[in-house]
Amino acid sequence: MSTQRGEPTGSTQRVPIQLQRLPEMSADEHLRRLRADVETLLEVQLHGWSDEAWEPLASALVEYGGGVIRGWMHTRLIFEEAARGGFGKVRRCPDSWLDDDTIEELTGETVAKALNYFKYEVLMANRWDASRGASLATFFIGQCKRQFANVYRAWFNDLERSQPWGADSSAVDVSRRAGD
Repeated sequence: MSTQRGEPTGSTQRVPIQLQRLPEMSADEHLRRLRADVETLLEVQLHGWSDEAWEPLASALVEYGGGVIRGWMHTRLIFEEAARGGFGKVRRCPDSWLDDDTIEELTGETVAKALNYFKYEVLMANRWDASRGASLATFFIGQCKRQFANVYRAWFNDLERSQPWGADSSAVDVSRRAGD
């Protein structure tokens, strides 16, 4: 497998990712977004959380969450985001350990676990409250950060144990940067 530039996946050079900044949302637009989220969630609740009602919301969350987590992993911003979220120590691995396939694997597992937890422990437990200002998508990203910390920590520990030489000394603990 190769990167977007045709370099071998194991290459230590990172492919630059261009992130487009979204325009700021006005207060009215934000309120419309929150109202739409409330209506969407109410519709799912009124249909008894049926698969038919849940699937469109779940698909939108997976698409959005996957894009955000994947982008953060490619830029390595995920480590700072997880630390900022207060989800415990997340030791950063050497960049060479995070090839495209690994990023896809970790993103998929992170988003799948986040979606499951978000449905059953957040939405069905009525822990999301639009009046607090966070959209469903924003609240879901918080859950993705939490799950990333857990998924990544398990992956890192398994990989570190399987290496005959242990972890590369360039691995750093980024949790100290949580206040940055």
